[in-house]
Amino acid sequence: MQMHQIRYFLALCEERNFTRAARRSGVSQPSLTNGIIALERELGGALFQRKPAIALTVLGYAMQPYLSRIAENADHARQAAQALAERRAHPQRTLVGLELEGNEPSAHGECVHVGRQQVGVVTSGTRSPVLKKNIALCRMNVQYAEPGTEVEVGKLDGHRKRIPAAVVRFPFYDPDKTRPRS
Repeated sequence: MQMHQIRYFLALCEERNFTRAARRSGVSQPSLTNGIIALERELGGALFQRKPAIALTVLGYAMQPYLSRIAENADHARQAAQALAERRAHPQRTLVGLELEGNEPSAHGECVHVGRQQVGVVTSGTRSPVLKKNIALCRMNVQYAEPGTEVEVGKLDGHRKRIPAAVVRFPFYDPDKTRPRS
């Protein structure tokens, strides 16, 4: 059983005419007829009574709700795949580096704010002995991910104590890879 055969069956159920169903499906009438015949052969009986007028048989009536559900599920799966592809092409969040002011390091799960709006979450943070600064990685809205953007990392409940920070490029140490390696 193939998807195009199911779509041909459903089009023929609604149109009750092979020519109109073929036009609606975007195929020639013999292709639609061959698809219906192959589906009937696979299911083990006639789905349509062809004379005097096209009508569903008992098997056709029994199969119609199942085949309709299959077509709907295929449409939902296609829409979900398109939504995922769209989200991958245009992500809402991205991973950025933060340099925190002060001596208190950030920790996993702390919220990142611009004003009162939460724009990200810290994924990891530590004190860098090479840079002598507190650094963190943060999953942040792409709107605020430009290097140099001033943000605040919320401690405790995210509102009472905030540490100023700035979005920076990472890797934090030599992001342009200009230092010679020995």
